[in-house]
Amino acid sequence: MEKMENRKSNSISNSKILSGVQSSNIFAEFITPKLFMRMLPWIDLETGIFRINRVYKNKSYASDMDLESISKIPIFNGLAQEKINFLKENCVVKDCSLGDEIIDDKKSLYVILSGEYQLNTLNQNNRKVVVANLASGKFFKKKNSCSHSVMLKTFMPGKLMIVPEEVVNKIFDASHKDNYLEKPISCKYDYETGEQVCSLISSYEGEPEIPRGFTKYSENPKEIELDVIQAVTGLHTRVHELYNNPNPQLESQLRIVIANILEREEWEIFNNSNHGLINQVSMDRIMTTRTGPATPEDLDDLLALLWKEPSVIVAHPKAIASFGRECTKRGVPPVVEEVFGSKVITWRGVPIIPCDKMPIKTNGLGYKTTSMMAIRLGYEKQGVVGLHKKEVSYGGVPSLSVKKMGIDENSVMNYLVSKYYNVVALVDDSMAMLTNIEIGHYHD
Repeated sequence: MEKMENRKSNSISNSKILSGVQSSNIFAEFITPKLFMRMLPWIDLETGIFRINRVYKNKSYASDMDLESISKIPIFNGLAQEKINFLKENCVVKDCSLGDEIIDDKKSLYVILSGEYQLNTLNQNNRKVVVANLASGKFFKKKNSCSHSVMLKTFMPGKLMIVPEEVVNKIFDASHKDNYLEKPISCKYDYETGEQVCSLISSYEGEPEIPRGFTKYSENPKEIELDVIQAVTGLHTRVHELYNNPNPQLESQLRIVIANILEREEWEIFNNSNHGLINQVSMDRIMTTRTGPATPEDLDDLLALLWKEPSVIVAHPKAIASFGRECTKRGVPPVVEEVFGSKVITWRGVPIIPCDKMPIKTNGLGYKTTSMMAIRLGYEKQGVVGLHKKEVSYGGVPSLSVKKMGIDENSVMNYLVSKYYNVVALVDDSMAMLTNIEIGHYHD
């Protein structure tokens, strides 16, 4: 111990006895900026249910199909049952593994039952080009005028139905083949979306009769209920009464519980099996990367799928890093802009928002892959909107409720914390997704 007679003033360590300690608020590393949640427009509901009224669509096929459900595929709509049975008896169903390549030289009809595939062919310079990315319900057949072979590459394992050309000729008449098979990737409807064109007339002479018509609405509109995330937090009355300064114990506990709930809300917004955005993307709006990592060409194709007023691209930070490496390799660094005080990169003027709730998976070859989502936001734009009940709020957070449940026999005060929310895509073309993005690809 230091002797007092050798000092001219009291020591710092001894002086601390009379000093207080300023304590900080409670901090947690798991809290993220949640930029997407801040960009998402919200609809305030009067009740807990939101109904989406849409125009009737003549388009219905499941995301996973088999021979019993092929009549739902547009090209087979209207075929007599005996022709459907003949088709089932004379087609071949092939199981496709990851990476399988199928080369067609026989002009067969190929129908995707499940899985994801990339359709390639050769251009006039004998270079391979990507024609389309195909998923369940899509079909193609090489045109008679096409001299190059076409190749189908499997990106997600599934089943493929192969119909020989002689079977096609027996079950389809000439007009049916002209309508569907001369446009092998798209499906023939009034609109490509399956919605009916109103009866119209234009550029006429004389006094022709103006066509009459009406718009049919979907007879089974989708109804979305507010989902809920709940937790109970407890605080001993003695702690609340004796150790409540300088930082209130209850508010500190609630702050961390609410932070957990808000992080979980963002995870559910994307990943919930019933209403998550990833599971709401229409199968015909899902594409795969061409070479593995997300390239500028891939993002151009993604924005071509969502060409109507794209608002944001959401991606895992590691997917953004992978895309950045591909941009650096090509010498096209993305533009950086500020969103809610955070610096983010953009592509073609669309901000790429980082979100660690986008899942990372391991594919059959051991590579880690993820996805990017292009999203149109807004009610007036027929985009993606969040749902909540604003009159229920706590601490300025809409649709958040904190209710005291009372004091139990252990002298613990319990509080029920509830967050009501949901998210909905008003129309199918408000989202598009780029899948199978490899995040471990480097150029060193």
